[in-house]
Amino acid sequence: PRHPGAGDAVLRHGHWVGGPRPRARRSAHRQSRTRRACQLSRVLRRGPDRIMKRFTGKLAFWSISSGQLVSSVGSGMTRFGLSLWVLTETGDVAAYTALLFFAFLPIGLGSLIAGPVVDRLDRRSVMLTANTIASTSTLAIAVLHFSDALELWHLFVALFVNGFANSFVLPSFEASVPLLMPRDQLGRAAGFTQMIIALETIAAPALAGLVVAGAGIGLLFVIDFVSFGFALMALMLSRIPNPEPTEAHPQEAI
Repeated sequence: PRHPGAGDAVLRHGHWVGGPRPRARRSAHRQSRTRRACQLSRVLRRGPDRIMKRFTGKLAFWSISSGQLVSSVGSGMTRFGLSLWVLTETGDVAAYTALLFFAFLPIGLGSLIAGPVVDRLDRRSVMLTANTIASTSTLAIAVLHFSDALELWHLFVALFVNGFANSFVLPSFEASVPLLMPRDQLGRAAGFTQMIIALETIAAPALAGLVVAGAGIGLLFVIDFVSFGFALMALMLSRIPNPEPTEAHPQEAI
């Protein structure tokens, strides 16, 4: 052992003499824990793209488009299933017509402002927000249905909110296609985008009729929530770059 030098404290008879008491050394476990905390802090400062590898380019397009395909069909099934439920429960054709009106009117209204909004905001964030709002309205209807408190006006409000939110999803996705796909594959991508609309219009009512006839409207809500989760996961795992900055709309790429 080394001999204490000038100013070093020495333990004699249970007391430290010759200088201040030396600071206790940190244990190896504590040092290792501190080192890991510092490394984690540096990783978190790098941002989500460094922590979780996201899909980009064509892979991001197919991921998002698949998620939106499933989500669109699920939402279409719920809208058609609710209209069948109203017609069956009330037998009122006027109520059935009003429900369709409140389901499709907000889609047209939202499309009037969706373009400018999409051009000024991050497309991925717009899609995430719109899908979340649409799913929240469906969740409210599901809770009211299972608690036997669902009334007709609840459906009018929920379908209006759902349709208005969904009116931002497709414009955001269509505006993102040129940023994800090579120029020579834009035609193929546009065809797949149109197929999403066609399947929502044709396949969703047919599937909804089978589900309602076989298991009731409750299963439609479950399918809708699962489809939303699939679309949300696809968006979270993908990265959509912002368009190149212009003089009219200066914007930085994410």
